[in-house]
Amino acid sequence: MRKLSLSQESESLSSKEFRTDRSVRMRLQSISGAGLSLLFMMAVLLLLAPFANAQVQNWGTPVFSDEFNGTAGVFTPTSSNNQFWTFETGKGVFGTGEIEDMINDGTTSFLDGNGHLVMKTYLSGGTYFSSRFKSQLIGGRGFDFQYGRVESSIQIPTSQAIWPAFWMLGDNGVSWPGRGEIDIMENNGAKPTQIKGTIHGIGYANTGLGAHFNSSTPFTNGFHTFGMIWSPFLIQFYVDDPTNIYASYTPGEVMGVGTNPGNGASTLGQWDFFGHPFFILYDVAVGGGFVGPPGPGTVVPQFMNIDYVRVYQTPAPASVTALTATAISNSQVQLSWGASATSASDPGITYNIFRSTTAGTAHNISNTDMTHMISTGVHGTSFTDVLLTPGQTYHYVVTATGQESGESPLSNEASVTLPSSGTNVQAIAINSGGLVGTDNFVQDIGYNLGATNAYPDVIDVSKVVNPAPQGVYRTERWGPTTYTIPNLTPGASYTVRLHFAETAVTAAGQRAFNVAINGATVLSNFDIFAAAGGEFIANIQQFNVTANSSGTLTIAFTLGTNGAPHTNPSLRGIEIIPATTPDFTISATPGSQTVAAGSNTSYTVAVAAKNGFTGTVGLGVSGLPSGASGSFNPTSISGSGSSALTVTTSSSTPAGTYTLTITGTSGSLSHSAGVTLVVTATPPQPPSNLTATATSSSAISLNWTASPTSGVTYDVFRSTTSGFTPSSSNQIASGVSSISFPDSGLTCNTAYFYLVEAANSAGTSAASNQATATTQTCPQIQPPSNLTATATSSSAISLSWTASPTSGVTYTVFRSTTSGFTPSSSNQIASGVSSTSFSDSGLTCNTAYFYLVEAANSTGTSAPSNQATATTQTCPPPTSVQINCGGPAVSPFVADEFFAGGGTINHANTIDLSGVTNPAPMAVYQTARIASFTYTIPGFTAGSSHTVRLHFAEIYWSAAGKRVFNVSINGTTVLTNFDIFATAGAKNKAVIEQFTGNANASGQYVIKFTPVTDNSLVSGIEVQ
Repeated sequence: MRKLSLSQESESLSSKEFRTDRSVRMRLQSISGAGLSLLFMMAVLLLLAPFANAQVQNWGTPVFSDEFNGTAGVFTPTSSNNQFWTFETGKGVFGTGEIEDMINDGTTSFLDGNGHLVMKTYLSGGTYFSSRFKSQLIGGRGFDFQYGRVESSIQIPTSQAIWPAFWMLGDNGVSWPGRGEIDIMENNGAKPTQIKGTIHGIGYANTGLGAHFNSSTPFTNGFHTFGMIWSPFLIQFYVDDPTNIYASYTPGEVMGVGTNPGNGASTLGQWDFFGHPFFILYDVAVGGGFVGPPGPGTVVPQFMNIDYVRVYQTPAPASVTALTATAISNSQVQLSWGASATSASDPGITYNIFRSTTAGTAHNISNTDMTHMISTGVHGTSFTDVLLTPGQTYHYVVTATGQESGESPLSNEASVTLPSSGTNVQAIAINSGGLVGTDNFVQDIGYNLGATNAYPDVIDVSKVVNPAPQGVYRTERWGPTTYTIPNLTPGASYTVRLHFAETAVTAAGQRAFNVAINGATVLSNFDIFAAAGGEFIANIQQFNVTANSSGTLTIAFTLGTNGAPHTNPSLRGIEIIPATTPDFTISATPGSQTVAAGSNTSYTVAVAAKNGFTGTVGLGVSGLPSGASGSFNPTSISGSGSSALTVTTSSSTPAGTYTLTITGTSGSLSHSAGVTLVVTATPPQPPSNLTATATSSSAISLNWTASPTSGVTYDVFRSTTSGFTPSSSNQIASGVSSISFPDSGLTCNTAYFYLVEAANSAGTSAASNQATATTQTCPQIQPPSNLTATATSSSAISLSWTASPTSGVTYTVFRSTTSGFTPSSSNQIASGVSSTSFSDSGLTCNTAYFYLVEAANSTGTSAPSNQATATTQTCPPPTSVQINCGGPAVSPFVADEFFAGGGTINHANTIDLSGVTNPAPMAVYQTARIASFTYTIPGFTAGSSHTVRLHFAEIYWSAAGKRVFNVSINGTTVLTNFDIFATAGAKNKAVIEQFTGNANASGQYVIKFTPVTDNSLVSGIEVQ
């Protein structure tokens, strides 16, 4: 509802039946009337009912999100906090009648620093200003996506003529409305408790297809989550929770092919939400057709606060299985298939039916051509296709869709050629005016003349028995038209059910038309409103009729003749139901079985009687692979019942996947069901008589009797748990060609359990018997001896020892600063040492260390050696010291140390470092020690000469003379009445004072800071 100009809207509406004065768009805009508001509230409640127990996916982590968590500041096309969004600007240029000037200077879009993007709408100089931006992928910036769940947490504004929106547009290079538009949330500011979700495409651009959601409190009172779940043939809107779905739309609710009787213009809708990506938009408009112009109730400024936007995607559903197509008359095909495996986790999975007369092209569809898609939203795993051409060959595929982010892979293609004669027609259901069928109602077919239309209204179906799906009532074929239903049984009786709903006039006596079946008038000057008892209420008119001598029913809809203002017929759906003829259905479970060649498996075949059927149904099966046979027990069923189908294969049956067709026949009645049989090659027989014998403390020998199957190899499995299950995690050998195996490298004195399987190209056998053995007792390990420790530098000690008498050991080294310590993992410094020496480095100078060494092998560890000790050599004098005064470590400056007195400060001022050579890091100048204090820096050689560098920056005063202090080094004054500001010439500018001097007799530099005016201050000290 955000793109079309008012002039375009009027032009489009004037071509639609008599709706220039009653367009849905106009009706939505005038919904403030109490009676009509009540009708829409009822409609929304009715729409919510089917989704009360809606299931949602485990969506996981978003594939895209913007959390708007930056610091407070403007949000513009070039601001650093904007990663994805492109602004659209201009005044009155968006084609909806809105009057605001969309700008991007940051006054209408900014981050508040609390995790929200704020869109501000304000009035200045007689002009309203606001903002509008989009995620469209442009030059590598932005985000487009195809299918998924998108939601945004928003606190919307509300005031007369304020129009906030969160919406999407297609990015397929096509102009609006062919690109598709999805309005996830729109609000008329004069209605603070109501939002709307709508889709717009070709054929329903102006009005769109949408519904309202009403809240008990104004939406502006807090944040709400507005979301949409989009899969190829389903769009669902929700508020606050993905299970709270309040509107759902499919291609079955889009207008099909038609011709306007008034001007000859064609009418055809498109499902413009298939096969291309979309992008996200936000805007707050002022004025326009949806909200009307500003008035006394318009209050500005207004703010729309956006907490986040997130997009989630999940894998497409699994494909359906074993699709079969069976001719059940010369003009009807019965389809059956196995359910998608995804239906177990998503009960909302439905199926889409595609048909073509050319093999391999049934799924050749696009948003501009869905001719081959005959129905969507099909529940169950069967479908009857109707009004087909006798003698023609048809090809079908079926896909599954739900809330998942895509369409399942195609099923197998099922083909069938209809007989040229014969009837036995089953029930026919047509979605009049529909681009695509809905559930068991096929896409519009059999008509001549008439226009089509689509409406967003939800229809009250509570007053009729066996109503059509809601989507059927959302499309119509209107104007004079004739439906011809051929290939029926001449002279046979049928029930004709005509589905109506009035969505254009608001009172009885406003519309009247006539209906005749095979020339006999059945409805004269029929008034839908009067018959239904109101607008948006389903009405069904039912007639018992007889097919003519050609086996045809002709249903003619003609103009009314009683002088009503509007005389065009309007029809939503047609059902043709044969008089109750005894019949049956057949099904088989499970849908698929797997069997090894040479073995058997079974299916349960169920026959259900219909319309009082009492006959006997004979059973047969076809499609069996060579070497396989099938038998039924019992071989036939009377009325209703079940039979077990046993499929027995031979050892010569080829491995593969086969589609079996199970057929039930009773006289001229015949129905079938499809199942899948998967045959695998016969696995080998298992080995036997497995034995295990310990041959040492680390080895066990295995022996077994060969498998009776020739040409196999063996897989060996080991565990320390009896009764274990063989798996890849405990397999220790494969491809063993002999009937023995030595297992080595084991732990001494430990019980081990073994299994062996035979393997060949057909698979693996069952496991052998389990065998067990315990490795021999662990040998004792002797410790090393004569451990010595020698300091080799101020940070290293060298260890050496006499080897353990036990061969094949390595050594573990332990260290402590405490004599008599116990070796443990906490003081172990090396393991796996193969030599009898070890160099320990990285030690602290002038420190005593104590050492122990143990010998180790696979059986355990020895007692420790004797303890050895050494003290690292004297610490060398430092070469330089760098201190971050008053602050933490900032490499290469260490944290503040060696000080006495004073306090600290820190700040985030940016310091100008351009005037000094070799400045400290910026962070050093952003901390300081202040007041009166002394640094005593030790560790230097007495009398040694070093350079002292003092780092300063005035961060508080903005004039000279405000901070003055003295500095002395080892008692000698080096700075007198020092003024940082005066020396630097500016605030927040670095200054470095450098002096060369000797360390005192204690090897120290004593640097004293004495205030004169205000506090002394220093940021860093270096002694080099």
